[in-house]
Parts: sequence; structure tokens; C-alpha cells
Amino acid sequence: MRRVYSTNNSSGLIQASVDMLRFLKSRHDYRKISSMTKLPSSTLSRYVSGRTLPRYKNAYRIVNICSEVIKPGEIIKEVLSPPNEQDNLITISQDVQKVKIMALHAFSELLGVKINSVLAVDIVSIPIATYFASLTNSSLFFASEKPLWQEGEYVEIGYRVDGIASRQRLWIPLKSLDRRNSIVLFVSSVFSVSPLREIIRHFEKSRIPLAAICTLVAYREVWESILIPSGTKRVATLILDSK
Repeated sequence: MRRVYSTNNSSGLIQASVDMLRFLKSRHDYRKISSMTKLPSSTLSRYVSGRTLPRYKNAYRIVNICSEVIKPGEIIKEVLSPPNEQDNLITISQDVQKVKIMALHAFSELLGVKINSVLAVDIVSIPIATYFASLTNSSLFFASEKPLWQEGEYVEIGYRVDGIASRQRLWIPLKSLDRRNSIVLFVSSVFSVSPLREIIRHFEKSRIPLAAICTLVAYREVWESILIPSGTKRVATLILDSK
């Protein structure tokens, strides 16, 4: 995580600081966390237990320090270890603390960016996108591999995957394609250009402002080959150099 310098969402920052502390507490004792943050153990205990909330100044300090200490990319590396590798990403979405850390990484990278909507592209990214949306006070949408909405309330996006003859399809809710939106796309992995490329093209064609694209893990060559609109930010927690 990079150092945080500014924020336009104080309530989100305070919540982020508490959840970062709770994650650290799962791995360290209060004495160690106190040495990291320069805050008394008793104060940290009150924050973690929820008895009190940190003031903005302390929340800012906690997020800055924890953003340097917590290594979300290392967490993903652990998850991707054999035998199942890519399939193991689902375990992140089933672990509340890991979900929060992945969302907090994106949150710290995108502070200051105008965001009012979030779209989760796949099932693994839904919990992460949900927590991120709560931090940024944004509307939440998700894509589906089957139409879950009434006729006229969704858009169908077709794409192809290498090694699969039939054309694949995704459905996204029409409300996500509002030109007043400034939307962030969350996708668990980018190991091939599709369907992310087709989704981005559809948003561009519909003239929907795309604030950022966030992924847990991507192959560098694929990640850098995907064309994005000018001004759109890329956030990849872990980039792998080769397939």
C-alpha cells in the first residue's frame, strides 16, 4: 500500500483505520502495534474493541502507517500457492479480514478520486467491492453470468475466452450505466483481456466516466495491454511477470 496524503471522506478514513488495526491485532500484540503507530496500547485497545473511535488526526496516522506495514500482495501470494492456485482466490472473499484489507488497499490508492458507484465483475470481487462501496458511500452494482433483472433493466455483454468455442456472456444492471456515475470496476483477476476489455469498451461507448479499475492479481503483459480511458486509474494489488 502507498502512503496516504489526503482524504475527502473522513468517516471512511476513520473506519479504515479501525479495520487496519483489527487486522494487525490478528497478527501482532498491542505492544508491537504501539511501537508501529506511536499510540498507547490502551488507546489502541479501545479502538479495536469499538469502545471509542479515533479522531481524524489519529485515524490519518494509523492509515498512513498501516498502509506501509500491511502487505496485501503478500497475502495474495500465500493464497495463490499450489495446489489450486487461481481457484484459491475464492478463499479471500470468504475471509472477512482479508476482504477488508483488499478493499482498504484500493481505498488508500484512490483517495481524492471522485467515486459514486462500484461494479463488481465477478463473484470473488463482490465482497471486496461491497466494503469499498461502504467506505466511499457509493452505489453498488454487480455483473452476473445470467440475467437477474427484468427485461429492459440490464445490458448483455458478449466476449470470447481462449480455448472455449462458445461465446460467453455477462449481464450488468442498466442503472450502472448512468452518465452521472463515476464508477470503479472491481475484478478478482486479470489473466486474460476478456471480459474486462469488452466491459470497458461498453462503458466508453455509453460515455460513462470510469474512475478506476481494481484487481487483486494480474499478469503484467495482459494488465498493461488493456486500453483504458484517459484519467482512469489502474490498481493491481499483485502483478505477476509471467504466466
